[in-house]
Order: sequence, then C-alpha cells, then structure tokens
Amino acid sequence: MISSANGPNVATDSEAFFQSDRDIILSEQKKKKQTELGKVGNPIKFPSKILHFDIADNTIYTAQSGFIAQALAFPSEAELAEVKDVKNTDTAVYQGHKGPVTFACIAPPYLFTSSWDKTVKQWDLDTQELLKTFTEHLDFVKCVKLYDKKLYTCSTDKTIICWDLEGNVLGKFIGHTRAVEDLVIYDGFLYSCSSDTTIKKWDLSTFQEVFTFNGHLTSVYGLHIAEDSLWSVSGDKFAIGWDLETGNISAKLEHPDYVKSIVILPNGLVATGCRDENIRIWDPATEKVLHILSAHYDEVSCLKVYKGYLVSSSLDGTLRFWDLKATLSGKPIESREEQAVKESLLTAEEEAELAELLD
Repeated sequence: MISSANGPNVATDSEAFFQSDRDIILSEQKKKKQTELGKVGNPIKFPSKILHFDIADNTIYTAQSGFIAQALAFPSEAELAEVKDVKNTDTAVYQGHKGPVTFACIAPPYLFTSSWDKTVKQWDLDTQELLKTFTEHLDFVKCVKLYDKKLYTCSTDKTIICWDLEGNVLGKFIGHTRAVEDLVIYDGFLYSCSSDTTIKKWDLSTFQEVFTFNGHLTSVYGLHIAEDSLWSVSGDKFAIGWDLETGNISAKLEHPDYVKSIVILPNGLVATGCRDENIRIWDPATEKVLHILSAHYDEVSCLKVYKGYLVSSSLDGTLRFWDLKATLSGKPIESREEQAVKESLLTAEEEAELAELLD
C-alpha cells in the first residue's frame, strides 16, 4: 500500500522497504498482471528464471538461473485447449553447473549447455549423465551451437571458440571488443552479435572476419536468420532486419524498451520479446505492430515456434504457449493509441502518478 496525501509516499508493505516509489508502483503493476492474466498462454511454472530454451522431438529443454537445465514434454492439444496452468511434469534434470545456465542446445543424443561458471557441458539426453566439460573461456559463456560436428561457443570474455567434440580447441574468432552475446550459423558462415554494438560475419574455415554490420547504438542481444534475412535485437530498443547480401538495413522495428528475443513466424511476420514484458507481432514490410501478447510479468527471454504455437519464456519463471492461428486471426492493432491502451495495465490515476515520479 502507498500513501501520498500531502507528503512523501510511505509504504506500509514490508516487501517495499528500500525501494523507490517508482519500483513500488511497477511491483504493484506486476502483481496486478499476475492476477488478471496469470493463466493466459497456459503457463508452465519453473523454480527459477528461464534464460533460454530449445525444443526437439516433442520435448522442451530449459536453461535456468537456478544452475540447472530441465526437460519436459511439450503439452498436448488437450492441455492447451483451455486457459489454465499446465502441470510441470519433469522428464529430466541436468544438474552440475555452478552458475546460472544460459543456453540449451539439443543435438541428439546429446544436450549441450553453457553457464556463468565459464564452462560448456555435454550431457547424455536419456540418462542425464554428464559426459564432458569444455573449459577454455575466461568469463560467462552465453551461447553454444553445434554445426558440422563442431561446437561453437561465445562468451563475455569477447571470444568465440570452435571445438571438436573431444573438447579440443580448433580455433578462435577474435574481433569483438566487448561481450559476445549470441551466435547463428547459416549457409557456411558464422554470425555473432556483441555488446560492442556490432554484428560480425565470419568464415568458418579460416576463423577470419568477413563483414561487420553496423547500425545498432548499443548492446546487441540476439540474432535470428530466416529466408536469407538476418534479424537482430538490441538495448537501443530496435529490432533490425538486414539484407545478407548487401549488409543494408531492410527494416527497423521500434520498441518502448530493450528488445531481448526474436523469431520469424511461418508466414513471414516477426515476433519480438521485450524487457517491457510484452510480445509483439510485426509486419516487417510496414514496420507496424499487428498484435501484442501480454501475460508475462518480467522480461521475455526467448521465443520459438513449434507445432503451430509461439512458445515464450521469461524471467518470471514461466513458459507460455500462444496458438498462432487464433492469435493471427484476431483483430490487428490499428493505431498507436490502441497499442498504448493494450500495453498498459495501470489505471489512469496510477499512470499519472508514475508519470509524475518519472518527471
């Protein structure tokens, strides 16, 4: 509860101690969202924050801040048919990292995970046995990808390492000046993004830089490639589409906050996840938002498409499932005013109070 009659705001909730008025208002907004939209998207709840996930063979593998990777079956059509919580029926837990697990990469019969503990681990998918630990990075490992029987990892130590599956280092990609956040491999080239604001294209055979994409103003958090288009998301509040042939910008999608995740939908539309807790579906041709999906109550960390669903994860510790057919058949947002109303769960009075505090 907040009291502000003719004086400084005073919080009577013990959880609010040592928080600013703005923090308290935003916390109340999250609680309200949990109450009103808690079951939207058929959430599966986890014990810690979900930093990344992968899906294969009807199984979801989550990378969590609680030092574990966790596997569970993809929900059935019956479970997703009505708005309700979906039971977390665990099929496996991969436990051994000594820090938050940042990435899960499925490569049957193996699972590869990366962590803040500076390592990459290789697991047997079926037995959950730890098979190998890759140690060479000097700081947090952010991403791991398998391509042509080689492992590619990136880290906040500014490097990208190529490994063989025995754990030997085959080469390093050196060129970024700050943390490397994400990797994608496409058509024989490696693409990396960094908090140094750049995206780099690398020759896989020579480990040499081929091209640098410049256009973001601050950290680039994620990459996605589909239909010969490269997409990137950044703390500058933009998702940018790039022409792979020329390196020119083909689209810029402006958000109200940091953009943390992106995926291309089967019909060519673009879905983005934002620090403002919302998922947006865009028409890249017009650079307009068509739909906003609200239910998460923390940053949207990862997006995937599987079996006709857009699957989202969040630092709120949930996975949610959005029926794409139903979502895209709904009425698109027609104006910026409608968008603003849909994005906000604050009352007019709360909006005014928050605005006053921000001023």
